[in-house]
Amino acid sequence: MTLVRSILTVAFFVIVQQGPTQPASAQTAPAPDLETILADPKIVKTLDDIKADDARAFAEQKHITEIPAPPFK
Repeated sequence: MTLVRSILTVAFFVIVQQGPTQPASAQTAPAPDLETILADPKIVKTLDDIKADDARAFAEQKHITEIPAPPFK
C-alpha cells in the first residue's frame, strides 16, 4: 500500500509540475490511467531513485524517532 501511495504521489507531482497546457475549459483529454503513469520514463527513474534510497531513508527515520521528546518515555 505504501508503494502505491508513493507512486501516486510522485505521479501527481510530475503532472502538477507540467502545468496546464490549455485553459481548463478547453481540456477534454481523459486523465491518464495508472499503467500510463507507470510507463512514463520520469516516473520509472524517480521510483528507482526512491527504491535505491530506501535503506538510508528508513535508517534516518529510525534515528529521528529516537530523539527524546515529551513525554520522554
